[in-house]
Amino acid sequence: FELKLPPMVLPQLNGLLMQTKDGVLEGLTVSATLANGMPLPSWLKFDPETQTFSASAIPNGTPDLQIRLQASQNGEPIDAVTFTIDLP
Repeated sequence: FELKLPPMVLPQLNGLLMQTKDGVLEGLTVSATLANGMPLPSWLKFDPETQTFSASAIPNGTPDLQIRLQASQNGEPIDAVTFTIDLP
């Protein structure tokens, strides 16, 4: 399983990055949790640099996941979105 998010998922972050000369913001972090704030399940990995979710195996019977993706700069939230990953 692999899900790469398009840049427009976090429009405010994308807009800020487009305004910078080299597309890099100092102190920027992008994190993913479950929508309720709990950590992602151990089998689901998130790469903040590529904004990609991946899993080598999804446990049988796992329900769809509500995910919260948040971008922060120097600890201050600048953009966030909640979405569902529909699992097979």
